[in-house]
Amino acid sequence: MKETLPTKNDIKELTDFLPLIYNDEIKLYKTDPNGDMLTGGYYIYHPSVITFFELASQQHWQDYEYVDNFSDRMIKPGEIEKASIYKIKTILTWCVRKERFLEGHWISVIEDGVIKRILKRLNAIIDTYN
Repeated sequence: MKETLPTKNDIKELTDFLPLIYNDEIKLYKTDPNGDMLTGGYYIYHPSVITFFELASQQHWQDYEYVDNFSDRMIKPGEIEKASIYKIKTILTWCVRKERFLEGHWISVIEDGVIKRILKRLNAIIDTYN
């Protein structure tokens, strides 16, 4: 499959979520009142979280080789801040897909600041992007 790159509009579409996702007045998720994750509970995400990850799932953000390309060092402090658009795609793909295997991963990458750092990096990239 031929790799596609996001456009400036695609980048802006994601970066517009920075004030939505990182807003102390919005509760981004709740868990099922019938139990926690160990007893069969599940996450119910705020619509902003769902929409963000749906957009981040679009083909132009996907790295179909992310399993081979991703490493934990990519999200260490200082790494996202200098990442190329290709590495951002890899990290975003990892963020999106890991939720399938580890429910609550989306909230984890939001609360740990991974998504904030990605969005700030995309804001820096957009100024020099073709």
